[in-house]
Amino acid sequence: MIDKVPSTSYERISARYECERGGQVRATAVAEALLPWLTPGRPVVDIGVGTGIIAETLTDRGIPVIGIDIADGMLARAFVRLPGVVMLADAEELPLAPRSLGAGVFVWSLHHIGDPVAALLEARRVLDADGHVIVV
Repeated sequence: MIDKVPSTSYERISARYECERGGQVRATAVAEALLPWLTPGRPVVDIGVGTGIIAETLTDRGIPVIGIDIADGMLARAFVRLPGVVMLADAEELPLAPRSLGAGVFVWSLHHIGDPVAALLEARRVLDADGHVIVV
């Protein structure tokens, strides 16, 4: 029997994550790169939302975002930016209805997920018929 590989949590670096990863400048650049693939008003799930800095930038540009992460410390920061739309959950079991979203994004997170294929299939499950899975 093969043991399941656990996903990597950024819990221990949540307090310093943004300052070590480029802060708002980097978040804005990533959000701008994602925008051509997203439709204003169509909800997106950000899988591995982290501190929510990219999701907040997308929200400011008319894209409603639901954030998912496995690290409480990251979600505490994301909640300040996205009150009521962040959830503690594993990428392999999203607490979202089937065919309910326009896109699923993995920004620097897919390679940290224990079973990336399961996460991609789960993301596809929650997208509507013409939804996109976007991996950065």
